[in-house]
Amino acid sequence: MARSTTIRLPGTDGPDIVIERGAFSKPRVRVDGSELPRDPARKDSFSIVMADGTTRSFALKSDRNGLKVVADDGSQIALDPPRPPWETVLTILPVGLVAVGGLIGGAIGGAAAAVNMAISRSDLRTPMRVAAMLAVTAVAAVGWFAIARTVANTLSPIPTYVAGQCVNGIGTGDRVDPSAIRTAACADPHRGEVVGIHAISASSDGSRFPGLSTVESTAMDRCPPLFAEYVGIGYDASRLEMFYIYPSEDTWNRGDRQIACIVTGPGGEELTGSVAGTGR
Repeated sequence: MARSTTIRLPGTDGPDIVIERGAFSKPRVRVDGSELPRDPARKDSFSIVMADGTTRSFALKSDRNGLKVVADDGSQIALDPPRPPWETVLTILPVGLVAVGGLIGGAIGGAAAAVNMAISRSDLRTPMRVAAMLAVTAVAAVGWFAIARTVANTLSPIPTYVAGQCVNGIGTGDRVDPSAIRTAACADPHRGEVVGIHAISASSDGSRFPGLSTVESTAMDRCPPLFAEYVGIGYDASRLEMFYIYPSEDTWNRGDRQIACIVTGPGGEELTGSVAGTGR
């Protein structure tokens, strides 16, 4: 939304100077209907012929309170009312994405702050300005999260496992974070060992994620036979415990079709040495 402000330089009888501002464009200065050209050497400065025939100059300057006219004699005219503290906070709020989003967050936050700056100087009523600035901040945050998640998913490889691989980083709770699991030497104390891998066949999976319950059911069906073959005893008769790592909807859509069957010691205790053929 464009705004127009008419002023006269302090201590003069004219002419009237009309300053037009758009939300995302540079201010334009008009006198008697004609646009004043900017000074080629100083893009924010203008020269004007006064009513008495003399030539004066002035510049447009911006600070946190908005735009102001600075005349060649040092006098100033504020074109915007002082910015209240809450408006300053809302304007720069999106810049906080720099702290959590690095360069991506900084770019999005900076753009959102620029939009909020324009909104803060619009003719909208105060409640509307507040709502619009909060909405811009929310959209910036959601946009950063979506972009960051996409980048992370693209750059992070899908973990793969092989039978006989010993691992650490499993944790002690019920939730297992596959991205935290790291290969370990089987001769050293470790938290788990891969006893088998089941690859979901391309002919049966289709292109859509079959659902978490279906994938979990497949893991529970396929892993016990792999356990018995690797350890040398049926899983129901063993003291070892077992959990499964299987595709999530996200990794499925990126081509993951692997179910890894991993054993741990009783009660989640560490293992030392391989369990292959031990009959434990």
